Amino acid sequence: MSYCENRWQGNVFRREYLNGINNLVDTLRKKADETRKERRKDIIENGEKYRTELKEMLGYPLNEFFDTNDIPNIKKTFVAEDGDISIYRMQIEVLPDLWFYGIYFEHSDGKKRPFVICQHGGMGTPEICSGFFDSSNYNNMTKRVLAYGVNAFAPQLLLWHSATYGIDYDRKAIDVSLKQIGSSITSVEVYAIMKSINYFSSLHQTDTEKIGMVGLSYGGFYTLFTTACDTRIKMALSSSFYNNRYTHNWSDWMWDKSAQKFLDNEIALLIYPRHLSIVVGNNDELFKAEAAKNEFEDLESVCDNLSWIDFNVFEGIHEFPIQENYLKNWMGKFLA
Repeated sequence: MSYCENRWQGNVFRREYLNGINNLVDTLRKKADETRKERRKDIIENGEKYRTELKEMLGYPLNEFFDTNDIPNIKKTFVAEDGDISIYRMQIEVLPDLWFYGIYFEHSDGKKRPFVICQHGGMGTPEICSGFFDSSNYNNMTKRVLAYGVNAFAPQLLLWHSATYGIDYDRKAIDVSLKQIGSSITSVEVYAIMKSINYFSSLHQTDTEKIGMVGLSYGGFYTLFTTACDTRIKMALSSSFYNNRYTHNWSDWMWDKSAQKFLDNEIALLIYPRHLSIVVGNNDELFKAEAAKNEFEDLESVCDNLSWIDFNVFEGIHEFPIQENYLKNWMGKFLA
């Protein structure tokens, strides 16, 4: 065979094929939106049914029975006294030989106090969100939470900056491996936070009727999902995450048929009737505030009563809001 042509000769056919794939995605998304939105009012009315479905979607270990009375083994290392607060590095055995790490802040008087999980985001650590050496865009999140007289736990997720700490990993590859065997990194880490709550709930210093969670970015993602999965968390504040999940469809935020079942709004509905505060920066360089506003307006168009959700756009970038009124308002409701 001697026929030859230039390499671009078939491009018109390749382009048509690509357009067909993109059109298929658009068509299937529209169908998924219809299916998902039809479920919204039923989520409000039948939360436990959909909570179970969410856990099944996320996979092992969330899809197995969770015993809130199962107190995990721990390793506790004293770090320092900072004023009236004792600081400990904690390791919690959330699954056999899987030791979850975080930093625990406890008021030294030993009194029973409300308890808040303070969750860092991408490239973060509990040390950063707690202002040990660099508050970055957290704006001293943990320290500000502690100032309201609560005890707090700042967990470490598989999100630290490899080059900074010299511990390399590939979160997406690990997530793919977990999904291949019926799990996901989200399921493992939400489960780990829930098992941590088991431990801290067993302490006399923890007021189990007042457990809350706050987080920035990826921490805002985990705040939404963990609160949706665990009703022991009474209030949540999610900063700089809530948005259009088609625009920001990172692989570790997607699961089989999640577009038909649970995107950000449906996860938020699983928090009902507990209080949820959503805050986004008007100059967020990663997740545009306008898209978040459009998502919330879409939720308002379907749901009659969203009085249990606060949605606010603050003056700022991709950060935990530096303005104290957002945290103060949330804390006021949490501590009431």
